[in-house]
Amino acid sequence: MARLSILSNDELKALYNLPSLNDEERTYVFELDNEDRAYIETLNDIAQKVNYILQLGYYRAVSYFFRFTFQQVKDDVQFILHHYFPMDSFPKKNISKHIHYKNRLQICQRFTIKEPTKTFLLQLEKEAKRLTTLHMLPKFVLTGLLTYCQQKCFIKPAYSTLQDVISRALKAEKNRLSNKLYTSIKKELRDQLDNLLNKEDFIYSLTLLKKEQLNFSTTEIKQTIEKQKSISDVYIESQQLVKTLGISEQNIIYYSELAQFYTIQKLKNFRVKNQARLYLLCYVSHRFRQINDQLIASFIQKMLMYQKLGDDYQQKQIEAVESADKKLRNQAHKIMLINVNEKIPDSQVREKAFEIVPKFEYRRFLSDFKKPNFARDFYRWEYYGQLAQKMKRNLRPLFRVLQFSCEIEGLDKALKFLQKYIDGNKSFYEYSIDEIPLDFFPKTLKRFLIIT
Repeated sequence: MARLSILSNDELKALYNLPSLNDEERTYVFELDNEDRAYIETLNDIAQKVNYILQLGYYRAVSYFFRFTFQQVKDDVQFILHHYFPMDSFPKKNISKHIHYKNRLQICQRFTIKEPTKTFLLQLEKEAKRLTTLHMLPKFVLTGLLTYCQQKCFIKPAYSTLQDVISRALKAEKNRLSNKLYTSIKKELRDQLDNLLNKEDFIYSLTLLKKEQLNFSTTEIKQTIEKQKSISDVYIESQQLVKTLGISEQNIIYYSELAQFYTIQKLKNFRVKNQARLYLLCYVSHRFRQINDQLIASFIQKMLMYQKLGDDYQQKQIEAVESADKKLRNQAHKIMLINVNEKIPDSQVREKAFEIVPKFEYRRFLSDFKKPNFARDFYRWEYYGQLAQKMKRNLRPLFRVLQFSCEIEGLDKALKFLQKYIDGNKSFYEYSIDEIPLDFFPKTLKRFLIIT
């Protein structure tokens, strides 16, 4: 039976093949300290000494030990001879297995590392099972096991050993979830998941669910809301089960991707039905939150857009009012100057005034001059009033399907009131002002919100 494929050829070579070193790397990995030099002095010949330095360097490079001949690593041997034993020639014979492992044992003691024991391999199996509960991706588990070996000061086992350990852990986690699902799933939810597979239009529905929202247009937002509604019942029912199963966020995504990888027919034909249900459960859970994120982003975008439009309208109106006000003041100033101009006879005062403001415009001029200067925020809220219907059409559907929470008491009351109002049939005009929670609203702005 073929073993689980985890690493690419290049990744495998990097971890388990003799390292290919350049001179700069050789300088670092083959460096000797006093302890190394003292041990080398106890060795009988150049072959034993070179073997020790080679094993030391290769362990530094890839944290692994190798069996090799001097001819296989000729360039590394030449480097060591040149730097440490310039008077010696290339070793003619390879050393015995006994000496090779004696050198290896010395390096293990030097770095306080141990060969994997049966007890440690059992611990490794346990760690692999723990890692699969976090993420079922084999490479993630392998990386975690290599880190575990390093932390526990053990030489990493052979790749084939790790493949077998990970395969067993993955199988154990699948069985755990399948059995837990069997004992924990409610009949109602099980039927809902099975019905999803048996629905004739499920392939089409799944395709729509996969489709991302393209933009923040009203049409796209409405489609996203419909997608959310189509799986909301299953999502609500599934959340407690997901917690009971103890599925990590990464595994929810992993199983969700598997649900999309398999065809509907293959999911239907799964020998273990709970496996298909698990994939669908995770797909609905993950996709619902993605859709929810899109709706939240849409709500924020719409709010920011209306705020920006309000800012722009306010600025435009203020500029227009200030320009008109300046013109009115200039005209009024000129008219008042006529009254104190002794060169103008009293009989011509009206005539001169009408030269500044024509008679047919004079009443409007007086009316405009009398108008009060509104507060700057007046214009923003004036614009919101003009946009009220459009804002309702765009924001209320989003507000209705999103869940809001707030730690500010007054604002939290307002949120709950608005949710109740939108979901009900009662008009705002049927509420008294005392029934509407407005404590959170700034007092300076209430006059723009409440029409008395």
